Amino acid sequence: MLKFIRGKGHQPSAERQRVQRELFNFKKTVHHGFPNKPSALAWDPTLRLMAIGTTSGVIKVIGKPGVEFYGQHQNSESAVTKIVFLPNQGRLVTLCADNSIHLWEINEVNGESTLEETRIQSLEGKLKKISAWHLESSNEHLLLGTEGGNIYLLNVKTFEMAETIIYQDVVMQNVPEDYKKNPGAVEAIAEQPGDPDRILIGYSRGLMVLWNRKKPGADQTYISNQQLESVCWHSSGKKFATSHNDGSYAFWDVDVGDKPTEEPTTLYGPFACKAVTKFVWKPASKDDYMLFSGGMPRSSYSDRHTISVLHGKKHVVFDFTSKVIDFFVIDAVPKESEGSNEGTDGSPEPPEALIVLAEEELIAIDLKSDDWLQLTLPYLAPLHGSAITCVHHVSNVPETLWNKLVAAGKEKTRSTFSDREWPIDGGHFEEDKKETNGETNEETANETAEVGGKDLLLTGHEDGSVRFWDSNGISLKLLYKFSSAELFTSEEGVDSPVANGTNQEEEEEEWPPFRKVGTFDPYSDDPRLAVKKICLCPQSGILAVAGTAGHIVVARIGSEPQADGEIIPGTPELKVITMNIVCDRDGFVWKGHDQLSLRKTQLVDNQTPAGFVASSVLQLHPPAAVTSLALHAQWGLVAAGTAHGLALFDYKRAKPVLTKCTLNPNDLSGAGDAPISRRKSFKKSLRESFRRLRKGRSQRNPAGEKRGSAAGSSSPGGPSDRKRKDPDLEEQDEPPEGAEDEGVMGGGGTIPASSEPAPASQDLTASTNGAEIAGMPEDAETNQVPGASGSGEVAVGDAAVASSPTSPASTSGMAAPLSPVEARPIERQVEARPLEDSLGSMVRCLSFARSFIVSAQTTTPTLWAGTNNGTVFVFTITVPNWKKRMEEDVSCQLGKEIQLKHRAPVISITVVDGSAVPLPEPLEIENGIAPQPDNSAPHKVLICSEEQFKLFSLPSLKPLGKLKLTAHEGARVRRVGYARFYAPHSAQSTSTPYSETCLLSLTNLGDLIVLSLPDLRRQLVSSCIRREDINGISSLAFTRFGEAFYLHSSSELQRVTLSATKVTKTNCSLKLPEGARPTEATSEPVTSPVGDRDLPAEEEDKGVVLEGVVKGEASEESKDQDCSAPSSEAVAANDVKPELPKPTVNGDVDEVKNKDSSVESHVEMGKVIKKIEVTTTVLDSPKENGGNIEDEDLHELTGDITIDSVKDHLISSMNEDAKIIERKTEKFEMSTSKMESSVIVKTTTISSSEVATVVNSTGETVGQDESPNRTEALPSRSVLNEISAAKRHMMARAPLAIMEDLEEIV
Repeated sequence: MLKFIRGKGHQPSAERQRVQRELFNFKKTVHHGFPNKPSALAWDPTLRLMAIGTTSGVIKVIGKPGVEFYGQHQNSESAVTKIVFLPNQGRLVTLCADNSIHLWEINEVNGESTLEETRIQSLEGKLKKISAWHLESSNEHLLLGTEGGNIYLLNVKTFEMAETIIYQDVVMQNVPEDYKKNPGAVEAIAEQPGDPDRILIGYSRGLMVLWNRKKPGADQTYISNQQLESVCWHSSGKKFATSHNDGSYAFWDVDVGDKPTEEPTTLYGPFACKAVTKFVWKPASKDDYMLFSGGMPRSSYSDRHTISVLHGKKHVVFDFTSKVIDFFVIDAVPKESEGSNEGTDGSPEPPEALIVLAEEELIAIDLKSDDWLQLTLPYLAPLHGSAITCVHHVSNVPETLWNKLVAAGKEKTRSTFSDREWPIDGGHFEEDKKETNGETNEETANETAEVGGKDLLLTGHEDGSVRFWDSNGISLKLLYKFSSAELFTSEEGVDSPVANGTNQEEEEEEWPPFRKVGTFDPYSDDPRLAVKKICLCPQSGILAVAGTAGHIVVARIGSEPQADGEIIPGTPELKVITMNIVCDRDGFVWKGHDQLSLRKTQLVDNQTPAGFVASSVLQLHPPAAVTSLALHAQWGLVAAGTAHGLALFDYKRAKPVLTKCTLNPNDLSGAGDAPISRRKSFKKSLRESFRRLRKGRSQRNPAGEKRGSAAGSSSPGGPSDRKRKDPDLEEQDEPPEGAEDEGVMGGGGTIPASSEPAPASQDLTASTNGAEIAGMPEDAETNQVPGASGSGEVAVGDAAVASSPTSPASTSGMAAPLSPVEARPIERQVEARPLEDSLGSMVRCLSFARSFIVSAQTTTPTLWAGTNNGTVFVFTITVPNWKKRMEEDVSCQLGKEIQLKHRAPVISITVVDGSAVPLPEPLEIENGIAPQPDNSAPHKVLICSEEQFKLFSLPSLKPLGKLKLTAHEGARVRRVGYARFYAPHSAQSTSTPYSETCLLSLTNLGDLIVLSLPDLRRQLVSSCIRREDINGISSLAFTRFGEAFYLHSSSELQRVTLSATKVTKTNCSLKLPEGARPTEATSEPVTSPVGDRDLPAEEEDKGVVLEGVVKGEASEESKDQDCSAPSSEAVAANDVKPELPKPTVNGDVDEVKNKDSSVESHVEMGKVIKKIEVTTTVLDSPKENGGNIEDEDLHELTGDITIDSVKDHLISSMNEDAKIIERKTEKFEMSTSKMESSVIVKTTTISSSEVATVVNSTGETVGQDESPNRTEALPSRSVLNEISAAKRHMMARAPLAIMEDLEEIV
């Protein structure tokens, strides 16, 4: 109760809340990687921008590296099927699977360029499903071909459907009788070069018509015997090419319509071939370039995804590992002097590059190089080229290591990639200045060089590779790839690399001339190669990679390549060491997979490649997957943990140091054999269930504990829920109050907890946090919250049992003398064990630290290990002097053992100094990166389990404070990290900016929590990941400055920040030439053209306007071309009854600034009441319709709105018995000379029933049986659409509807 009162009474002060706002702020910043499930591609040759659409409605517009604009359709379930740029306007049009058309603009909002959706249009009906479209060369209309065969025209400036329609019946007048009945859908539309009045219309059955829009009429008809896939004009406009579904393509003369100029070519025939889906014809000086996708023989290569490129006698078939979505060709950059892409002799220059969008990656081919090599991707790299298995972030990478990685990466790809510059170079990008809300962090560089250092993101993959990514900006670029698979052989024992793509299966045939391109390869020859853990010491250049087969590869950075490309040899021979973790368990039998076999040629290979070179390989036995890894480069030690125990390895001398088996001596079933072996048998589960049921009935009493389940029946970690029920144990002493959760072995007694606050942290020296994705056992119970240890029983090891602190390494795995609890029969132990006890021996975390563990006067090198059942082992290490380091051995012994009574898995152990700052990384103090740790106050150790955080003092292990997360909130901790947060420089008067070091954690519910140190108080709690996203939660990795990465999809990493100052954001813009964007597009009011089309009934019921005001609406007057966005402001709704739902425009947009107009249409009993209010920005707030109208000055009457303006609403909402239409005109409120006046216009009601029309003195319409007071009217049934009007047209009449459709109903 006292804790509850204290907790409720403590609230942060106003000053502390201000500091929290300056330090912490959650925000999702940018996406890294390749868009998930792309579906459309477009290219703007003028602005040199590329757009990609996905099946989830995402739009990405990309230019040069660093230029990226992101947009999201409101309907995320509708895929983007087509995209077209409006050249040189910074605008594009998208078509979605729901047949809706969207206009997007790149505008500047608050100094940042963003992609905004400004217009929406749609064609309703099955026959109006858009199957092809084409933009006119004048950029005035977008031609929309439909499945019904008609072609509609969309005015791009107003984004309204034009009255002109090219009907299929009219086009079919002069074609053969066979095609008049059913020519099929419009498959292609192409405008003839040099004659914009003539368009080539292709229908799916093979009919093509050259349509003259000026006549109008057909100039020529072309008939093909095969179904049409695509058409492409030659630049001369005198001939064109077509591709068909039988794998053929043909060339046609414009003036000859009987047959092609030559027989159709089936390049890969004569047998049946797949369809040629797209054909591109590019002229060149000598021979033309012809590029097409598909066309492979169905019998032999139907599973290939290809694009063929032909240029004279040169013929290459680019073979992709995933489906080809679309492609385009980038022409040579026009020369400024000539203004065209023609060569010196007047002939066109060859194309520059081929850009291919595949389902899993983006590929660029350099068509100017002789060998048509690939171009290096500066962004959109396929992170999932092989499935990602772990993520690790490293900060403060030295310039020397960075340069070596860059040079090694270029050296490895020299023969397969072109060194030409990236051809997509549109937009403007300013170099990142490490912005922190308008300020730079240069002031903090003197204190910590980490802020200005470079960051690396390391990803481990299923094929055994580790990829190094530049994560300093918004573009994630691949720097270097280290492959551990090159050290091992395949399962068949062939002495060749595994899964590295260089084996001999590439028996290229002469025909077709295939060439493998791309890096996406989801298949791994051996699942044992998968990388589970990564550690990198950036100061020494030591890399440790742990895999699934219990192997740990230690590599060091090699020599930098010389100018002539030669590599300096001299790397020492690769050493292989095996360590048996279960050597003291005679009855243990391993039933899992075998270990990997090393390549013999690698052992004698004396040539040093660029980049990291393996120096030693540690093989653990049993060869189970490595679950934890720690590296200390200064001591030359690597520690690895598995499901059976841990091993300590001296990689400098290639000698084993220590093995510790964590298996229960009474259970040698072989934990970690396979996922299925970890499950209990059906017979055992039944036996335990009946035993619990029997015991629960026999001990049922009000004070007793329920035994329904071992996981969740009691409050986790609660001391009151651990009453011993066994009569033999009732006389045992209860643990002290301060140690109700822990039992300390061999390291002093447990002491009651105290909470002494420590100073705010100033320096960050925490180690970076890695994250394993695949294969971790905790993923199976992400959303489960198990209870404490057992159900009332005392768990094994709860009592404090003394152990020898000087146990030798050879006997470190032996158990201590059995306590009375441990001496009980095995059946009792099985019953008291938690559900995950079969994995309790798994080592979950390892940590090196030099701290006070033996005495309070001197520091000792230590190794901390935490297991899955809540056990913490503390080892003391003796490292020889550096002069004798290569001569003497390193020794290690068990010093202390801690058992957490709640038995939750320990996921992090961190030693902090006197200022509650984590100890620095190895070699950071020597290199001047981190200051000396604060030893003026005692060190502390923070042990983080899945259920709680607890702080102990060192060396006495006195509890200082804890936070029970699971017991209070029902969440479990999944990831832990430490970060340093900076306040803006102006927040403090001192020269050094204020900063704090905090604990970061991610729960299984997807929440990110920031806790202060050392008092463990919540500073920020934000929901980040959906709780159902298991991969996203298990893949998250924190950085040292408050950022985090997690897998948003299989191919994308989402970057988030918890810091208010460390924000990674795009710093790009798009400069348009003067007059590039037409003013008509934004000066017109954004209204719904009710007379042009019919709204679907389902949309009317929702009150959603398909065309109208949308979020980020374009500016009214686009006088300047700097992509400025309009402002918006809330307009109060007038005369809306409380029971009416809130009107919705395009989902959830209810505020438009300075130019808003709202329409509220209420329907009740067949009566339509329409109110239109147009307001402008005035000094005073506008009056409501329900205000005192007599006090208002009638200034001017405006024109009436006729009955035609509500045609569409009548069609959808008119009842069968009574069809009543009431029409009211606008009430305008305007400001003239700082005075406000309102206009109330006389209205008329036209009714098909016998209700009389009454007009009262205020201009309101009242029925015969109704009161003049409008507030007494019946409540409305639904809220229809809102429409808007421009402020400079506020005195004009509202748009009138066409009468013809209304007359049929009335």
